[in-house]
Amino acid sequence: MTSLIRSRLPVTLGLVAIAFCIMLVVSIPLGVLSAIRRNSWLDRILSVLSLILVSAPVYLICILMIMIIARIAPAVAFTGSFSNFSEFLQRMLLPSLALSFSMIALTMRVTRGSMISQLQSHYALTAVSKGLPYRMVVFKHAFKNAIIPVITIISIQVGTMIVGAVLVENVFSLPGVGSLLIDSIKASDYPIVQGIILLLVSIFLIISMLVDIVYALIDPKIRLN
Repeated sequence: MTSLIRSRLPVTLGLVAIAFCIMLVVSIPLGVLSAIRRNSWLDRILSVLSLILVSAPVYLICILMIMIIARIAPAVAFTGSFSNFSEFLQRMLLPSLALSFSMIALTMRVTRGSMISQLQSHYALTAVSKGLPYRMVVFKHAFKNAIIPVITIISIQVGTMIVGAVLVENVFSLPGVGSLLIDSIKASDYPIVQGIILLLVSIFLIISMLVDIVYALIDPKIRLN
């Protein structure tokens, strides 16, 4: 049982890691940009897109992406198993995008709201009135305070990604822990199901511990407490 789960684990971890990196690279800059350009046409477009993405089920996004890519580039293989690292990246790219979309939308909205709250605070307005460059106010002062709730939501997002990976792996026929869990449930193989659930709970606990450490590194008040 342990060897079977271990053999499937790299696929799931790779899927979640790539989706997490995509989410970080896209959502936080867009959230900051949306806050800076509040109530502009760009902010409105991003708000509508985030609403659509956060409302769409991940399995629906997967099916739509497969239909679109199959029509645009039918020769590209993006489902099934792989035999080398290049094929691994090719198989992971589309599923990771599908898994990251709703996470991008939610993290972007939280980043936007937190940044707007900090930019409207008294210390930010005072810094601007004293002539401090707006870029410095945004990135050196407001962003540091705004990132705390964003880290909280990101930690929850990682757990959501792991759960969403179960659906994504089944749609894209990836040999990961998620597809193993579904197959084990269908076959009533309860030891494997229990082992996978225990693994997921352990990952949640490790993520919670890491988030507490990151809080202490970012916020001096937490370190003092």
